[in-house]
Amino acid sequence: MLVLQSVHLRYKPAGLEWAFYDPTFVYALEETPEALARASCRPDTVVAFGSSPLDAALARRSEDWRRREKWRRYEGALDDTQRIYSIVRTKVADLRMFYPVLSLLPDCNKIVVISAGTLLPRSFEPQGILKSLKSQLFDSPVYYYSAILERFWPPSYRIDQKKSVGPITRARKPFRKARFEHFYQQRGEFHEIVPAHRDIILELVANNAQVVILDIDRSREWETAGAAAQTNFRRILKAFADSHESIHYRHFEYLDTQYYLDFGHLNERGADIVRPWLAVETAEIARDVDELQ
Repeated sequence: MLVLQSVHLRYKPAGLEWAFYDPTFVYALEETPEALARASCRPDTVVAFGSSPLDAALARRSEDWRRREKWRRYEGALDDTQRIYSIVRTKVADLRMFYPVLSLLPDCNKIVVISAGTLLPRSFEPQGILKSLKSQLFDSPVYYYSAILERFWPPSYRIDQKKSVGPITRARKPFRKARFEHFYQQRGEFHEIVPAHRDIILELVANNAQVVILDIDRSREWETAGAAAQTNFRRILKAFADSHESIHYRHFEYLDTQYYLDFGHLNERGADIVRPWLAVETAEIARDVDELQ
């Protein structure tokens, strides 16, 4: 048991509260966190961290995007010249949950994209040791080690865990604002960047990162129903970004409803619009940094 727990003790930053440490992030990785961190230093690479709307915008074309794990990793082309690595927590995501990887990013020129939604104030029941001990501290390292060992098995013995399970079809229900009141309330009551989030971002900046706070709109119905709350949230994010030359706020405005799988997630056609837009934005940021050096 102590050997298995060492996976978590190795990757949990000392200052990170247990409530925001979800050791199952290792499920998403096809390499060690250190290897992913080193990839961030490549001049043609963007690394991104966020929740399910980010995954829908980036990985919609990947063969396994329909998998429903809590954590997902994606690597693919952003455009002809840039690649993107993303780590997504498909459930509720807080920036602190990505700190086990963010804290490993080297001191080098890099672009780090962070979903705006991860900057909302969150409260969780303690995970790890204090919640679901068996699941968090036993099962996750077992699966992590088995995933590593499986790479050495003959191909015929491997379990294809990435096989697509077929298209997801959803009957579009009428939009009801009441379903999303908590979403709007969080944004309407947002007054400042959470200090822990600010510290993580400034740590990245100190290590020569250009941090992009990426705000991807949900559907027209979603956005217009909570316009005042969204405006408040975005005003504070933009003010925070404007106060630091290495922090950039980028907002992708909503598309027509036909570009969404549901009211909150882009479909393939929508993703095909977001990716080239983001590629232009990150290329421009990288170019501006090069000109200043």
